[in-house]
Amino acid sequence: MRLPSVRIPLYAFPVLVTLFFSSCETQADRDKYQALVRQNDSLRTVIDSLHKAIELRERRSVAMLTDMRTGLWRIDPHRESGRLIFTTEYPNASVYEIAKALNAAFHEDSVSEFRITGVREHTVSVKVLDATRLTQGLGSTGAQEYLAQVTFSLTSVPGILDVNFEFEEGDHASPGTFDRTRFDELTK
Repeated sequence: MRLPSVRIPLYAFPVLVTLFFSSCETQADRDKYQALVRQNDSLRTVIDSLHKAIELRERRSVAMLTDMRTGLWRIDPHRESGRLIFTTEYPNASVYEIAKALNAAFHEDSVSEFRITGVREHTVSVKVLDATRLTQGLGSTGAQEYLAQVTFSLTSVPGILDVNFEFEEGDHASPGTFDRTRFDELTK
C-alpha cells in the first residue's frame, strides 16, 4: 500500500520544531532547537532580501523600457558589463536633433555614425554609414550595444516606436526593425 505524500508549508516548520522539542528534556536538545530556529530566521532573511532584489530589478527594467524622456541613452561607462542609462535630456527634440547629438557622441568614441533615411508612421529608418565597423569591428556585444543606444535614443521621441536599421549583414550584427524590448537584457 502506498502512503500519500504530505507537503508541509514553510511557515509550519517552526511550529513543528517547537512541538517536537518542547518534549525534549535535555539542555542539548534545547540548544539544537534554538540553533534550528536561528538558522530558519537567517534563511528567511536571505530569502526576503533576494525577493526584494528581484522585485527591484524587475521594476528598474520595466521603468527603463517605458521611460519616455526625450534624449540620449548610452552604455554606462562605469560598469564592466554593458547597461543602458539615460544620459542627456533634450526636451521637445526631433528625431533629427537626437540623431545629431548621438552621432556627435559616436564621433568622439570613434564609433560608426548613422543617417536618418526616413520617418514613416512610428518607425525611423537609419543607414549605418560604416557598416563594416559595426558588423566586424565591435564584436557581438559592441554591435548589440550600438543598436540599443540608437534604438533607445530615437524611440525616446514621442510617437516613435521602432528603428529600422539598414546595413549589410555581418558577423556581429544584422539589419532589421528593432524596438526597446529587443534590448531588455541591457536594461538590467
